[in-house]
Amino acid sequence: MVEQQFKLCCHIVATVGLISILTVSALTPEQRKLFLDYHNDVRQKVSPPASNMQHMIYNESLEVLAQKWVDKCEFRHPPRSDEEYRPYGQNIGASGNPREQGSIEAILKKWHHEVQNYNYTHNSCNGVCGHYTQMVWHNSYQLGCAMAKCSGMLQGMNAFFIACQYYPRGNWKGQRPYSTADVTPTTVKLPAKRYIRNSSTGMAND
Repeated sequence: MVEQQFKLCCHIVATVGLISILTVSALTPEQRKLFLDYHNDVRQKVSPPASNMQHMIYNESLEVLAQKWVDKCEFRHPPRSDEEYRPYGQNIGASGNPREQGSIEAILKKWHHEVQNYNYTHNSCNGVCGHYTQMVWHNSYQLGCAMAKCSGMLQGMNAFFIACQYYPRGNWKGQRPYSTADVTPTTVKLPAKRYIRNSSTGMAND
């Protein structure tokens, strides 16, 4: 199994004790669009410019998987032994903003802000950069996100717990997230999986 290079690091320290779900916040169409548009905007504006960046589409099946994870209210990633989540990349974050919209925007900006820690030339991180590199991984073209409000998650305070699932997963060891005209692309054998584009919603479904 190929190891991942860019580790996805937690941004919060959860208070020891029982953390439980307060509300399950099913995403609205507008919120799905926010997640998708933000990712595509970041992907289109990478520097140096990408020569192989794929346009993202939204996958509601990945949203279901993300919702299942955030409903646990446990700020961690699935273990590698979890076969259900193994084929997918995942970014997680938590925000104490009382508004759902504000929390989504804050987490997306925090992931994107990691770009300052990533050096494309040397393909290295100076600090945490794995959330950003997963956002811009060239062939991670399917996205599904979810959120839940959890008690006591953020230093004893209630917080929105957000997760995004990506297919195919990114952050493969020894590879850059995308290629430029001056870099020869590296191909990776990916697990076979079929998707059907839903023409009425513009979303992809299993």
